[in-house]
Amino acid sequence: MSDTSLIIFFDEEGKILLQYRDANASVYANQWSLFGGGIEAGETPEEAVIRETKEELDVLLENPLFIAEREKEKGGKRYYFIAPCKDKSALRCLEGERMGWFTMTQAHAIGLPPIHGALLSFIEDNIKKIILKD
Repeated sequence: MSDTSLIIFFDEEGKILLQYRDANASVYANQWSLFGGGIEAGETPEEAVIRETKEELDVLLENPLFIAEREKEKGGKRYYFIAPCKDKSALRCLEGERMGWFTMTQAHAIGLPPIHGALLSFIEDNIKKIILKD
């Protein structure tokens, strides 16, 4: 199993951007999840999350902040990055069925995959630190 890099965009209200994966998704089909994907040979996790963000949202990601690394259920690793979304109108959902902005309470309620849901409090703490720093 390959490693993956995932991005959590957040807005000025602390809401996070999620992707509703369509029926053809290789993992987490018909579920809300995070944007991102596999790390290709020769790529760093940061290079992969920048590429995946361009492929899936048509946005050039700049200076994503690495916040966590977790083991995948069937081998490999997941690398989590966060970044502020400075212009929501620039985002275009090019993969998955749709995208949406969610508060942390809403994100818990929609039933994210357990591996991502378990990180929500950690993600929220990191977002608050970034918002307060600015």
